[in-house]
Order: sequence, then structure tokens, then C-alpha cells
Amino acid sequence: MTAITNTTILSTFSLIRAAVVANSTLSVKFNASNIYQFEPKHKSAGFKAFPYIWVNIPSSGSEKVVFDNNFELREFTVTVTLRVDWQARDKVLSYCNAFIKAMNDYESVFQAVGYYDPLTELLSVDSNVVIESKEIVEAVFDITLHGQVGRA
Repeated sequence: MTAITNTTILSTFSLIRAAVVANSTLSVKFNASNIYQFEPKHKSAGFKAFPYIWVNIPSSGSEKVVFDNNFELREFTVTVTLRVDWQARDKVLSYCNAFIKAMNDYESVFQAVGYYDPLTELLSVDSNVVIESKEIVEAVFDITLHGQVGRA
């Protein structure tokens, strides 16, 4: 089993973005430039508009993660938010299914860097979200990953 390092934890964004871009359904609407690691500022000049995907930084519980020679299994959770314009609400289900399929198809890539048993769950779909007076539909996923890390 490959051990998770501090670099691996920070690379989850790149892995998820690559999985989205590799999926034929998602790549039509979501390219690398509208997949964000931090929530974009919707009124900034650099914001490209909806749709977009926001991949949050993984969390691993409250224990301190120390990278040394003693390892333990740890669970990591990455929250991913998919946001589309309200007029595209009929496509949200298709995007959600494609997102789950993309993560499942990328399982071997996650394993190659030390993440095992990835599980993607759709937590919610909300069609009553307003951001900066723009009506949108928001789907929230949790991706649970497991790996070995140094013990504290």
C-alpha cells in the first residue's frame, strides 16, 4: 500500500479535475478552467460564470497528521460542489451521474497515489440557491478516500 504524503493530500484537486476532464459527458461543459480549488469570487473579473465545480481541500478528522515511519489507516473526505445556472437544471441529474461515474472510472489513478476504496456520494441537490442575485442549482458530493499516513 502506498503511503499518503503531504504532497498527495494536496494533489486530490488535480486528480478530481483530471477525472472530470476525462469524462466525455462532463468535459463538454466543464473544462480545467472552470474547476476551482477555492470558491470563486462571483463578481471578480476572472470569474467565468456558471457552470463550475468547486473541489474543497480534503479533511481527515481532528487528529494531527504526522508524516513519519509509523503508519495508520486514515479516512479523507473531499467535498465537491457542482453549480449550474438555473436554466440548465434539467441537466443536473445527468451531470451528477457523470460525476459519480468519472470518480469510479478514476479509481486506479487514486490507488496509484495511495488512496483506496474511493466512495462518491451525492449528498444534496438544491434548486433554490441564489448567489449574487443569480438563481442556480447546486449539487454537493462527498468523496471518501482511505490511505495510510504517519501516526501522530
